[in-house]
Amino acid sequence: TAMISAKSANPLMLLDEIDKLAGDFRGDPAAALLEALDPEQNSTFNDHFIDIPFDLSHVFFITTANDLGSIPGPLRDRMDVIELPSYTRVEKYNIARKHLLPKQLKACGLTGKVTLSQSALYGIIDGYTREAGVRNLERTITSVLRKCARKIASGEAETVSVTGSMLEDLLGPRFVKPDFLNRTNAVGIANGLAWTSVGGETLPIEVQVMDNGSGKITVTGSLGDDINGIGTDKQNDSQNRQKIIFVTIKHGHSPISRLQRLTYWCSAAAGAARCCLWPTGRE
Repeated sequence: TAMISAKSANPLMLLDEIDKLAGDFRGDPAAALLEALDPEQNSTFNDHFIDIPFDLSHVFFITTANDLGSIPGPLRDRMDVIELPSYTRVEKYNIARKHLLPKQLKACGLTGKVTLSQSALYGIIDGYTREAGVRNLERTITSVLRKCARKIASGEAETVSVTGSMLEDLLGPRFVKPDFLNRTNAVGIANGLAWTSVGGETLPIEVQVMDNGSGKITVTGSLGDDINGIGTDKQNDSQNRQKIIFVTIKHGHSPISRLQRLTYWCSAAAGAARCCLWPTGRE
């Protein structure tokens, strides 16, 4: 039907969010896409709608996805992947000021009656949305405009100018809290650097060493598998060091080392997909 709507044999076809494909008893859409996107097969693509082979080799396909890992491997191998980074804070502000806000003002019939200051837009971006795109930003702006429309409809005001200090009255408490950053060296806590889909952030790491343990390293907090693997590697490294210590202990002394009598606990209050070693702080 897309080819019929385009009225062309070589259109540009956009397939949105193919990482959310789901198969059931009726078939697997990923297998059908595999045949349609493979340049070795799509010249004789069998379309069940018209029940005859159809040449798709001249069609230019563009697909979008939020998670590359959810796309089946054989289908991903037939694509050229272009990764687009998330919008920066300044880019989101300009998109909201030039496009989202005028669009929603027109949709709500509030053009000329409601204005949002620069501090209000930045406040929404920093305190009420945390995303790579601007979907929730537009939804939050719409929520602010609805509250303003209620004030105008009730006769409280003829025009409303929203500033940053008014956001908590209109939207409630901030959803996103400022990042915690320990600017001074402290025993037991260090500042890490984390990578997320919305940019970089600090990652406070707390470490506690407890006596009467077994040399085990316990990692808690919202960490991904990649970071939890670091704790496992460190535990293996600690065990290897214990073996070296056992060898160097003189005969006649207890073979139990200092490392064996300790338990290490590492906690991260906030997690990330990737992380580098913390650059400051003391162990």
